[in-house]
Parts: sequence; C-alpha cells; structure tokens
Amino acid sequence: MKKITSLILLMFCTLVGYSQIISTGFETGVPAGWIITNNGVGVNSPWNVNNTAALANSGTSSLMVAPETATVSTPIQDWVITSVADLTDILNPKLSFYGKASPAGPTRNSRLEVRVSTTNTNLSSFTTIATFQDFNSGATNPISTVGGAYGFQEISLLPYADQDIYIAFVMVNQGQGKTWNLDDILVYEDCPDATNLGITDLTANGGTATWLNPGGASNFQTEVVLASANPTGIPTYTNSTSATTQVITGLFPNMAYKYYVRSTCINNVFGDWIGPFEFETNPLPVILPYTEGFEDFHGWRFSNGTQVNKWFVGSATHNGGAKSLYISNDDGVANTYTINTTSTTHAYRDV
Repeated sequence: MKKITSLILLMFCTLVGYSQIISTGFETGVPAGWIITNNGVGVNSPWNVNNTAALANSGTSSLMVAPETATVSTPIQDWVITSVADLTDILNPKLSFYGKASPAGPTRNSRLEVRVSTTNTNLSSFTTIATFQDFNSGATNPISTVGGAYGFQEISLLPYADQDIYIAFVMVNQGQGKTWNLDDILVYEDCPDATNLGITDLTANGGTATWLNPGGASNFQTEVVLASANPTGIPTYTNSTSATTQVITGLFPNMAYKYYVRSTCINNVFGDWIGPFEFETNPLPVILPYTEGFEDFHGWRFSNGTQVNKWFVGSATHNGGAKSLYISNDDGVANTYTINTTSTTHAYRDV
C-alpha cells in the first residue's frame, strides 16, 4: 500500500492513490455540518478555530481547545464531530490528522480520544477507536513524539468500510489539562496495492502477469516496457484480465521485459505502481540448417547466476565479424577465465 509523505499537499489537490472524503485545514473555519459540543462539564472553553499561524501545522489556522481544571470524578469532555463520512464502496478507508498538546512536559491528565458512530451524532452512540496521551516521555501512545509539537496520526477505518460514519475528536480532561490543537484532518481511501508479482504461461509473444490482491481491489492496470526502458506511468492495459492476472500479448520473442501494476478504485483513484517484475519471452525455434555469428539478435540465453566465469556475447574476441560467444570473468569486458575457481554456467538456445 502507499505511504503519505505530504498531507499538506493532499489538503489542496488530488494525488494518485487517495480519494478524499473529508479534508480540512480549518482555513475557512469549522466545516459545514460539523458539531462542537461537550458533556456539560467545563463549558467555557470549547473547540474553536484559532487563526494564529504559529499554532497551525500548515496554513494559518487550526482547531484548538484550551484547558479547564477538572477532576477524575468530574471529567471534562470537549467534542468536535465531523459531518457524515460516506464510505460506500470504499475498500480501504483511513483517517489521518496532525495533533499536539501544549505545553511540553509531564502529563496534566488530559487525553485525546477518537470515536466513531455508525448511527447518529448522539454522544452515547460513539465508540472509542484510539486514544492519545498529552505527554511523550514514557507514554504508550503519545499524540506526538516531541512534546509540544505536532505529531502525525493515521488510523485505519477498515471496520467501517461501506458504511456512513461520524468521527468525533474528544478531549478528555481529568486534571489541570493542556491546550490541544488539531490540523489537516483527512478521511480518504487508500487504494490497496498488489503484492507478490509474478508471471506464468510464458510464450514467445507474452505471458500472464500474476499478483496477490490482499486489499480486494476489483481491477488493476498494467504497464509493460522493455527491461532497459523507464516506465511512463501510462498503462498498457487499463482493465485487468481478472483481479489477480493480466494476459500480456504482442511482445517480441527472446526479449527482456518488465511490468508494473496498480489498482483502480472509485472516483478515478489509483494505487501505487508496484514493480518492476522482469521476465523474458521465449525464443522462437530456429530453422535448420542453423548458423549463428552473434553479430546481432541471436536468441541465446545464459544461466550464469553468481558464477565467477560467465557466458557473454561481446566483442572481446571473435572469429570473423565483430562479436562472438565467450567466457569472461569481468562481465564480458575480456575473454579471460579464472582457473582457481569452479564455475558451472550454461549458454542455450531452443532449436
């Protein structure tokens, strides 16, 4: 699967691999349909948009809640609930965000809980799926590895795929508390990637590319290029033969190729290109009588492996013309043989 390296960019443009369902950096305020509420304790400091650029992870705004003193027996719960996130037909939904607790230092008995409801926005309908602590030294799941700084968090929403959900960020305070900031919240589909690429049924003109599909994508695209060429990112095949195979045709005999494969998801979203997987098409049988001078395309193959002495076709030695087939211990530069080591290699041709 793909890793996120720049969520700031993801807030403002669509990148291959991600379909955005909810995306906000709070630059224009609290998004429409979001709810800010509480449990009725410490109601004087709710979540609000702070427009101090120094407190934002990106841009100039973030969502912030300041501390109010609470107790273990009477905790404060400050809630912010998203609008509905429609995960219909979403194979691999995820939530990501940046969060921080200030000031740095030991805990002040506050935490951030991420909760999900599949029914409505009643507070009692939510289930906690992740908890983050307000300190980093010795914490089992801190909001950030650096005290007082933003930390990136990513949570799988796979149990809620194909459902409508509401997501709540709940600051729970049972003491002095800390100031919490949230920024760059994203709910998105991470288009699942293929794994374990391979090939079967090789012929002189192609074969069947194979892969595993652990994410359950229904379709994949495949690009096939010469082994010496760079991929273009333009698929050779836009619709896979099946969810785990692509029949490849139209290639030349006895040539080295490679292929890449990527999944396709809804909303014209794609997974990462996975590969390359290199393969060689089969040679055509020769027509008798057969002669070969190795001056151009010859159809011979080598099983050199990691041997010191290997077969090569090159110009280090020849008998007429400019090239020949010979043994070399320096990758074909010279027709030299290391005699104090045992080597077993093969040069072969289908006749």
